Amino acid sequence: RVFGRGRLRMVTGDHVEVFREASLPGERRRYTKRFLATAAGDFREWTEREWRILARLVGHGVRAVPQVVQFDRGAADRPALVQTYDAGITVDHWATLLPLERDGMRLRNVFEDCAHWWALARHSLIALDAIHELRLVHLDLKADNVCIPVGPADFDPHVRGRRLQPRFDDIALIDFAFSLVSGERLDSAL
Repeated sequence: RVFGRGRLRMVTGDHVEVFREASLPGERRRYTKRFLATAAGDFREWTEREWRILARLVGHGVRAVPQVVQFDRGAADRPALVQTYDAGITVDHWATLLPLERDGMRLRNVFEDCAHWWALARHSLIALDAIHELRLVHLDLKADNVCIPVGPADFDPHVRGRRLQPRFDDIALIDFAFSLVSGERLDSAL
């Protein structure tokens, strides 16, 4: 589930759809996101807003956000979409799907090791400082919206003897559509 190469629909709310796109070995993984019109409301305008916010952050040199691959404004027959490069494994996945083995001891997840917990806290605060300097507040910070890439970058779970490690220095925050941004007008409530 975490390391697969096939197209996978991610678990989200009804107002948005997110797909991990299929990729070949050695190819950077991409995610495609689009907000949808539902019975609860039309959320499609939030796709472009997320793209604008990401473009602003990347344009100001913020490293702790995913890089945009493309933005498509959509058309009458299809909603807009924003596609980004993979920002890493979410903290939720690190904590629920990936146990840690070290020196013959097995922990439920990497965060049962105090050093990893402190690294997560430290690098999350560094990332938040970078976006706050641009007068942006995330508003939806949670385990599904903080990503930690895998080291080594070419890790393959099917190759025996390879060791997986979190790359905390490359932590990334995702899901910026509902952020507060100074100077960004809101046409509807968050």
